[in-house]
Amino acid sequence: MRYFAQHQIAFPRRVWGPGEIGTLRWGAVNLSRILAILHNPTYTGTYVYGRRRSQPVIQAGQITKVKTQQLPQEDWTVIKHLRPSRLHKLGGLLGKRTATDT
Repeated sequence: MRYFAQHQIAFPRRVWGPGEIGTLRWGAVNLSRILAILHNPTYTGTYVYGRRRSQPVIQAGQITKVKTQQLPQEDWTVIKHLRPSRLHKLGGLLGKRTATDT
């Protein structure tokens, strides 16, 4: 994260506000975005289905919003080693960069 900030490297994020649903925006990196990527099983080569459940909120007979609930890990459907891990490659690159920069 420090490297991105020091070199002013833009980082992608999706916007989910009204009128911009799914729009890709580039900007400064933040800790929550980095943690979201590191906790995403896709980067370990694992496919996971069922991490969250969406529940519509109904008021006066209309769906007003949708609540998203994180489900316990034991309820997920997991397919391991579907593709090579990207975190392993990233860890190697970061290790090399750290060794040469110190």
